[in-house]
Amino acid sequence: MFMDRNQEAQKIREEIGDLKRKLHDMYKDEEGTISSKAREYMQMMADRKKWAMEKAKYGLKKTDEWAHENPWKIVAGALLMGLLTGLLISRKRH
Repeated sequence: MFMDRNQEAQKIREEIGDLKRKLHDMYKDEEGTISSKAREYMQMMADRKKWAMEKAKYGLKKTDEWAHENPWKIVAGALLMGLLTGLLISRKRH
């Protein structure tokens, strides 16, 4: 009977060791998959950031060109906005 308990204990230790190895292997497999996916998403985000920066630079360049070609339209727009703001503020005070 004493020998049976030792044998059972040894068998349980071996099974626990097998489970540890299997879990470790599963973790390593998943870790590689997760790392791979993380790298994919990081690259995708970097690509999207680059695309957004290019679009923003293009928009700023075109806006700057338009402003240099049409300065009086900007002056008139600013004057109109100032006039409308002044009218709205003066109405609130009365």
